[in-house]
Amino acid sequence: MNLPFPRKTTFPQRGFSLVEVTIAIGLVSFAVLSVVGLLPVGLGALKDSRTQMLETQILNGVAAQGAVGKYDNLAFTNWYDAEGQILTRQAGALYKVTVSDATVQPVFPGSSNAFTMRSSLKAVRVEITDLQTRAGKTNVLWVSQSGK
Repeated sequence: MNLPFPRKTTFPQRGFSLVEVTIAIGLVSFAVLSVVGLLPVGLGALKDSRTQMLETQILNGVAAQGAVGKYDNLAFTNWYDAEGQILTRQAGALYKVTVSDATVQPVFPGSSNAFTMRSSLKAVRVEITDLQTRAGKTNVLWVSQSGK
């Protein structure tokens, strides 16, 4: 009895080698770690942007109050929430805004009527304090003396 020898069949190589898989995992993990490392930077920029937006909104509100009334003997304190809305009391406030008269008055270089402009413009000092971080920022607004 003559038995045939088993045939050797060669299959084409399928799949990836261990070296290829290791390199691919290393590249993917490097990319993921790079993105995760940038998250704190992005979140910090987002917080700073939100703070600047709220401060601008608060300053626009103070300037609008001056547009409708006179800034005579101006001195008041308001509290604002995270949305930039005025609160009636300090509870729940994130920002404290103190508005007062500024000692600085406008001087326009080269202007012959600088002293008459001092009577038409007034400097208003606006201090915005973040109640969580206790960080403060002072701004000066130039408003019409007559409120117009």
